[in-house]
Amino acid sequence: GLLVWCLFLESTGICSGAWFLAKIDKKIRGFQRDEVYIGSAEERQAKDMGDEDDAAGAGHMAKL
Repeated sequence: GLLVWCLFLESTGICSGAWFLAKIDKKIRGFQRDEVYIGSAEERQAKDMGDEDDAAGAGHMAKL
């Protein structure tokens, strides 16, 4: 049922079926934008949240 609908929607080229499912999931679970949870970049900078550009962490290359 739902899979067939998503595949049809995908085949029309209007939008991807994954986006359609994500919209439904957002409504059901009440997800909000990241800014609601962690604040905007400007708010984080004003509060000096410690976002460092040169901080090595996940996804950053480390010199061995």
